[in-house]
Amino acid sequence: MMGRMKSPSPLRHIRYPHSSQLIQHAFNLIAAYTGQTKAALRAHYAEVAQVSPDTIRAWQGGTARPHRPNEIQRLSRDAVQTARLGPDWLWPFLWAVDAPYALREEILDELRPKLLEVSGAERLGAYALTFANGNRARVVEAGELAGACPIPACVFSMLSLQHNRPAIVSVGGADGLDERKLSRLSHFFERTVAPLCQAHQIPVFDGGTDTGVMRAMGQARRRVHATFPLIGVVPTGCACLPEEERPAGRAPLEPNHSHFIFLSGNSWESQALWLSRIATTYSAGAPALTVLADGGGIAAYDVVHSLFAGRPVVAVAGTGRLADQFAEAVRSGSTDARPCTLGYSIHIDDALGFADIAQNILRL
Repeated sequence: MMGRMKSPSPLRHIRYPHSSQLIQHAFNLIAAYTGQTKAALRAHYAEVAQVSPDTIRAWQGGTARPHRPNEIQRLSRDAVQTARLGPDWLWPFLWAVDAPYALREEILDELRPKLLEVSGAERLGAYALTFANGNRARVVEAGELAGACPIPACVFSMLSLQHNRPAIVSVGGADGLDERKLSRLSHFFERTVAPLCQAHQIPVFDGGTDTGVMRAMGQARRRVHATFPLIGVVPTGCACLPEEERPAGRAPLEPNHSHFIFLSGNSWESQALWLSRIATTYSAGAPALTVLADGGGIAAYDVVHSLFAGRPVVAVAGTGRLADQFAEAVRSGSTDARPCTLGYSIHIDDALGFADIAQNILRL
């Protein structure tokens, strides 16, 4: 019985159901392809991975998970090369066991030829993530595509999203928002962005984590029972999966998003560039806008990339920091012509004013 198993981990109360399901699936297929019994396979794998059979049972049962590089690398190789599992297994596995970024890249480089053979396509596939609230989000790993500029439109086909349509990008404060500001901003999104996007099925692109403006947008989408796409663009080294322990420096994914695009990397600064490029590729000449609320240094990158792409920025005054500064520059007629021609200011309490500006920009 699972409850009576002895775990080699000192943290016996911690469970890893996501990794255990993936590992169990891999072992079942490895056994099927090799003709070994599961007991023989456990013994063999324990020997080559230099762990005990009890450790393998604990991985399968969810009371422990692989953590040493040789353990993760060996199981990844066997799953892809022997069990013929593809990227829709490998990426969730590497995330579930919290493989370091450098190790993930090393494993992907080694197994890429086999992954392409297994998947039958020169790109990584899409899969689904399930959150504790029951929401299922469609995910695509676009790290292999991020060398292109702009990112290929096939990403949206993989997510079953129509593109060449209007879009909204949401940027701004993350950890710097207190609960009062977060609640006020969530209500602003609930009264403005969410109804507009729902009425016209306009997607919103943001950073995808359960912090700040991204949390506020997700909460607003949930409260109005909306179905418009809410797409998080996330560096793999900056976030953690549902039910995964939260490592230092990483944020959980926001659980009300409908889609995620994962990119290789561990920098929010680089993510700002790709967030802009992905939104630009999605709209592909159709009108789009960026909504700025609060914000600090990273949001400044977002604003610069939006302006460079020719995407107007609507600053929500009354939310603080960068948004208030940008709104004041627009109102005062800054001598910097680019923010004046592409910048708009709206107060957080002026829902009708936002609707007028957004409908005008998006030509709705």
